[in-house]
Amino acid sequence: MNIAICDDEKYFIDQITSYCMKYKQINNIDLNLFHFLKGEDILLNNTQIDLLFLDIGLPGLSGIEVKNIIEKRDNISFIVFVTSYSNYIYDAFGKKTLGFLNKPYNYQNISNMILKCINILEEDVVIDVPISNNTIPIKASIIKYIKAENYYSEIITDNKNYLVRKYLNDWEKLLIDYSFIRIHKSYLVNMAFIKEVNGAYIELVDGEMIKISRTKINQIRIEIYDYRKKHAY
Repeated sequence: MNIAICDDEKYFIDQITSYCMKYKQINNIDLNLFHFLKGEDILLNNTQIDLLFLDIGLPGLSGIEVKNIIEKRDNISFIVFVTSYSNYIYDAFGKKTLGFLNKPYNYQNISNMILKCINILEEDVVIDVPISNNTIPIKASIIKYIKAENYYSEIITDNKNYLVRKYLNDWEKLLIDYSFIRIHKSYLVNMAFIKEVNGAYIELVDGEMIKISRTKINQIRIEIYDYRKKHAY
């Protein structure tokens, strides 16, 4: 497992490092650490990183700006924000945001995040998508949403869309345990990609707007709140 720490204060880098090494020793796992003092430095790195502990209040590019760039890349799987600025947490949500830790933190906080990351990496469901005469495996975590009309559905990801012959009800049964929410008779959305509920629409982290069924607005707000609560520490 590769873990990176990006913070402009060496004290916090050393603290997280010590907790990660403790986790490595207790759980006897292969764990490599990478240290960065600026957001620009982590963006220059091409190493595959499973988990990035990222400070929000960085010199130069802020942690939020770094997150926005990382979300368009494949070499960093998940981000945990470590911060003293709780008022920025709303802006920090994104498809790769695993959670938040307010400074000061402790070993249990760090170990919980490492374990959560490991569990997701090991259990990310892979769905088989039938395309023509082939079947393509796709991780559920990269799907932004699925929209459907009758017995056809379109799987929307950041990089590619897939049109398949399958009812949305079938996708809902398959993905409901993996943070997907039915917001409309024609849309099933991955909550990791939701920025906010904006009136009668869901706004995704990339700015796309999707209409919500009027009868579902209150329930959708509750489910999104519960999802985000689970991702905050």
